[in-house]
Amino acid sequence: MSPTPFTVAFVLAIGLLSVAPRAVAGLPEARSAFAKGDFATARLELEPLARKGNPEAMNTLALMLEKGMGTPQNLPQAIQWYRQAANKGDAEAQSNLGVKYARGQGLTKDLAESLKWFRLSAQQNHPAGSYNLGLAFEMGSGVEPDMEQALKWYGLAAQQGSVEAPTSLGLLYERGVGVKQDLVEAAKWYRLAADRGSPVAQNYLGLMYEDGAGVPKDPQAAYKWYRLAAEQGYAAAQINLGAAYVNGVGIAVNPQEAFAWYQRAAEQGDVNGQYNVAVAYVRGFGVAHDPKEAAKWYRLAAENGHASAQNNLGGLYASGRGVDANRAIAYALYSVSAMSDPARENKAVANRNGLASAMPPVELEQARALVRDMLKPGNLLKALDAFAEKPLAH
Repeated sequence: MSPTPFTVAFVLAIGLLSVAPRAVAGLPEARSAFAKGDFATARLELEPLARKGNPEAMNTLALMLEKGMGTPQNLPQAIQWYRQAANKGDAEAQSNLGVKYARGQGLTKDLAESLKWFRLSAQQNHPAGSYNLGLAFEMGSGVEPDMEQALKWYGLAAQQGSVEAPTSLGLLYERGVGVKQDLVEAAKWYRLAADRGSPVAQNYLGLMYEDGAGVPKDPQAAYKWYRLAAEQGYAAAQINLGAAYVNGVGIAVNPQEAFAWYQRAAEQGDVNGQYNVAVAYVRGFGVAHDPKEAAKWYRLAAENGHASAQNNLGGLYASGRGVDANRAIAYALYSVSAMSDPARENKAVANRNGLASAMPPVELEQARALVRDMLKPGNLLKALDAFAEKPLAH
């Protein structure tokens, strides 16, 4: 299996749950309420402490206001509390304020300012601050890219307990970015992050065990790590777990389980999940054969740019399975598929050319106009549905 790309992002620190107790009246009660998900009580305890200048209370209250936890969401007020706590030297708040500047959330995006706050947090040995500073150096966010500095801060963040930092180190070693490629080292870092609960690292570690890359090939271990990540809702792992049930990787083949995991990913909007659910409905694999349901899921995947889904949806329109037959729509979908993924172009082009040979000139011209409409950003299904309402060319 090929890995799903992982998008790196600056991370927020989570407030009271990640800090040691302090001898401040009200904080233990707030911490207990927060841990239980009783955010209304946590807020009642935190607000007077924040007004008295307690930086921990300020930072956690800011997080609750940002996320709408026990209070209406209020990002401007959250940023005010983050800033007050950061100015008092709270390392979590400094990192969190840096994230706001990096993303331009609730204030003007300012990468230099974000770097300043990440650095202040990292200098206090805060794992989120160290990780975010490492990411800034890797991405060149507010500073010239510097992989040596990125590796340094990722390493420190990993030592400080960060989940994200060892995942990023694993990616760098696996891909040979800024360091010599070393799959054994990559697996070591993935394992550290996986043991800390990172679904991303668990999924990558599963891939390494399945392929025998950097670790001995072990299908049962691959299945274990895919499942741990999938149960956390990580769509890429749900796809890989579904494929494990299809191919019998570390577990007996089970079409129903495969379909169930593909569907979980699809319902999150994952394009590969949508495609695999559609294929299952076409083939009757793990679910009853249902061309209409297949068309529904192919449509979603096609709209999300999946070339094979576009090609296969074209096939349904060409044959009239699950949809009303329409050669012009089929032609247009084959054409879009060919442009979406050049690696699959020959198949889509062959399908399109075979169809075109039976289409009269007027119908071909309508189909080509539909291609142009479909290629407008976000317009594939709108153009398709509008065209389907038109009378067929003769």
